[in-house]
Amino acid sequence: MKRKKTLFALIAVILYFLMLFLLIAAEKGAPGASITGIGSAVWYSLTTLTTVGYGDMYPVTLPGRLIGAMFQVLSIGVLVALITAAFSLLRGRLLPLAYLWFRRKSHWFIFSGIDQRQILTAQAIARENDPAVILFCDDGSDHDILPVGFSVSLPPAKLIEFQKNKGTATVFAMSDDQTENDRLAESLGNTSCRICVMTDYEPDRLSDKLILYNPYQTCARLYWFQYPVTSPDEVIVIIGDGKYAGALLEQALLFNIIAPDQQLSYHVIGDFENFRRNHPALDQVFASCDRLVFHEGPWNEDFERLKQADRIIFCHDDPAQSMEEVTQLKRYCPAKGRLFVRGAVPLSGYTSFGTQETLYQPGYVLRSELYQTAIRLHRIYQDSVAGAPGWEALNGFLRRSNLASADHLRMKVRILLDSKGGTLPESAAQLTSDSLTRAAQIYRSLDDAALDRCRRIEHERWMRFHLMNNWQYAPVRDNEQRKHPLLRPYDELSREDQLKDSHAWELIEKLSGKEMP
Repeated sequence: MKRKKTLFALIAVILYFLMLFLLIAAEKGAPGASITGIGSAVWYSLTTLTTVGYGDMYPVTLPGRLIGAMFQVLSIGVLVALITAAFSLLRGRLLPLAYLWFRRKSHWFIFSGIDQRQILTAQAIARENDPAVILFCDDGSDHDILPVGFSVSLPPAKLIEFQKNKGTATVFAMSDDQTENDRLAESLGNTSCRICVMTDYEPDRLSDKLILYNPYQTCARLYWFQYPVTSPDEVIVIIGDGKYAGALLEQALLFNIIAPDQQLSYHVIGDFENFRRNHPALDQVFASCDRLVFHEGPWNEDFERLKQADRIIFCHDDPAQSMEEVTQLKRYCPAKGRLFVRGAVPLSGYTSFGTQETLYQPGYVLRSELYQTAIRLHRIYQDSVAGAPGWEALNGFLRRSNLASADHLRMKVRILLDSKGGTLPESAAQLTSDSLTRAAQIYRSLDDAALDRCRRIEHERWMRFHLMNNWQYAPVRDNEQRKHPLLRPYDELSREDQLKDSHAWELIEKLSGKEMP
């Protein structure tokens, strides 16, 4: 759009000077002519185009009058253009800056660009923060009228400078270009604002002002929180490719651990070669329980496999492809299992998940409840270990380890509540003080056999996480080389090491905030 405007302006300038040249050529040398050079021609054109019309200069020849008539006709367009430009300047810069000057002490939510994701996040922020100052950094393109906030022709750094530290600001770097997001976050590192960056990159150290957001992992976590496995022998088919499908499968393998002797079956169809290369220890992960099978060929090559599945998940990066495939499945295959489609519009016959309206809520984009739970888990660890580093000092692996523990905490609460006929509200997506307290009470009442079963579940979860992150067994622990002496089956551990797996279950009581008698 900028190129079009520039080209239009260039053509207009060329036509203007061409008309001046023709006007001078027609008038020069004519008896009584007042327009004889470039200066007089420019003056005449300006007084005519702006409708001032002093009358001190005017064409006397027929060609000159025709050109003068063209200037007169064009004067209407010039006047409209001037009014439009003035209104655009007033609305696009002067009024917003005046408004921001009076709201300098407020919390500003600044978005690096304008797209559907950022608009959805801004709308949710506006609902939760009334009134909220929401700004979109306009890239110069034409946009429809924004449903919330307004656009400004200034980059985030200039806006923060304009605020002059009178208030607070949160900047959202959510472009499709992750390099651009990372570059913007780095440029704002010396400011006092919070920076939410949509990226796959994990820095070794995390600033307390930097918030990392990964939509693929968020989608996977939300899906398994909302639709967790409830049977130890469920048959699951995942059809897809790309980042969403990879994150969904990885989260399934780490989260869906509900019994030490479970036999879940995962049938994965699609391009998962990169996933398999990144996780070379998958054979060890599934050495004792569950089953993971990668299938080559088209998804609809074997309808019998799809008929036997308890759930079928279509999870392509392109939602349109998922919609097309689930439509074919419903038409040609009498599958009995529940159907899930990522990013699709809700329709009868299947359950949609991972829509933009869900993924780009501020509770997920900013530090979500899950993130806060992970931080609380680490702080409990800090209290018990002298000299333990703070959350911001943890490397990417240790942060992911705490997040994985927080993830499975929901499953642990569900396991305990289900054992006594209880339920966890809203599937496994929310942990309340009440559900934590009830789960802690149940855990305290378990006999030795049930406690041992809990420890086996946690050891399986812990081993899977480390194996999925390419740790190996070694007699001596070496964090740099990712080697650990406890990467062995539960029955091969000493009694002391087995009891360590109780700690993850005891955290339920500590998080509830109520000490059990």
